[in-house]
Amino acid sequence: MKTTKKIFAAAIVIALCIFSTAAVYANTSGTIQQLSASGTIDVQVTGSSIEHTNVRITNNSRSRVTVYINAGTWFESNSGSVQNMLVTSGVSVVLNAGQTSTTRVSTACMNIRRDIPNSSHGFQLQELEQHHQLTRLVRYFDENPTSYPVRQAAVWIVTDHSTDSQLRGSLTRGNTSVIQQSHIDEARRILSRLDENENERLRQESERAAAAEELARQERIRNARVVNVVIDGVPVVFEGQQPIILDGRTLVPVRGVFERLGFTISWDETSRSVTLADGINSINIGIDSAHFYENGISRNLDVPAQIIDGRTMLPVRAIAESGIGLRVDWNEATSTVSISRSATSGNTPASAPAVSAHASAP
Repeated sequence: MKTTKKIFAAAIVIALCIFSTAAVYANTSGTIQQLSASGTIDVQVTGSSIEHTNVRITNNSRSRVTVYINAGTWFESNSGSVQNMLVTSGVSVVLNAGQTSTTRVSTACMNIRRDIPNSSHGFQLQELEQHHQLTRLVRYFDENPTSYPVRQAAVWIVTDHSTDSQLRGSLTRGNTSVIQQSHIDEARRILSRLDENENERLRQESERAAAAEELARQERIRNARVVNVVIDGVPVVFEGQQPIILDGRTLVPVRGVFERLGFTISWDETSRSVTLADGINSINIGIDSAHFYENGISRNLDVPAQIIDGRTMLPVRAIAESGIGLRVDWNEATSTVSISRSATSGNTPASAPAVSAHASAP
C-alpha cells in the first residue's frame, strides 16, 4: 500500500514538472505591432545607419514569444528632422520568458530631405499607412534580394517623388555617390513592373467581377416573370425574347413594340444605341445607360436599356414618363402591359399605379 502511494506521489510530481515545462515552452506569436499593443512585449527602436535600424524587444510574458517584424513595418522618428524608416526585409525574433534581445533590421529611409538617423535617435512603432504602391514594393523586396542602393532609390521615388538628380546626390561615401544611375534605372524598372502587374491584377479582377455579375444577371433573366403586352387592344406575340419583369421593372422588346406603334427603328453599332422615330418624336437609348433622350431632352432610367438574347429591351417606365403621347396600363391579375396612343401627351393615368412598381425595359 505504501509503495502504491509513493508511486502515485511520484507520478503527480512528474506530471507537474511536465506541465511546468510545457508552460515555459508554450509559444505565443504575432506581429510586433500586435504583441506591443497587447503589452506582451516592450519595444525600443533606435537608429543604426541609413541601411539598418536596431529593434530592442523585451518579452513581458511567462511563455516563449515569436515576434514577426514584417516588411512594411514603419518606424516613425521622434525628431522631425530625422528620417522615418521602413522595414524592407522581414525577420522573426524568438524570445523566452523575460528575455530581452536586440535585432538589426534591414530598413530604408522614407524622407530624402531629412537627416540620416544614428544610435541617439529614437523611433515609435507605427502601422504603415495605406499606400498600395509602397506595400507592393516592400513585398517585392521581402521576396527578391535587392541591393540597398536600388531599395533606397525605389522607396524615395515612391515616398518623395525624387528625381534622378536628387537621388544621385542624396548619399555619398567619400566622393562617390552611393546611388548610381544604374541603381535608379533598376528601381524605376521594378516600380514599372509592379505597376504593370497591379494593373493586370485589377483587369483580371474586374473581368472576374463582370463575369460573375453577368452570370447572376442571366440567372435572374431565366427566373424572370414573363408578362403579356397588348397594343391598341391587340395582344402581341413575340418571337424569341419575351417581355419580362427584371429587377422590379418591366422590360419589353423595342422592335416588337415600337414598330407596331408606327416608329422607325435604327441601330448604331458604334455608340451601341437605338433610335426610335415617328416623324414627330425621336427617342435615343444607349445600351446600359442610365439615361435616354426624348426629342433631345435627357431623361433618367431606373433600369438601363439592355440586350437580352439578341433583343434590345426597354423599361416601360421610360415610355410612360416620356412625352410622346403613349398611354401605359398594368394589370397585375393577368400580368399584362397595355400600350396605346393617348390624347393626353403621354401622362401615366391614375388607373395604372402599378407601372411605377412593376415597370421598365427595352
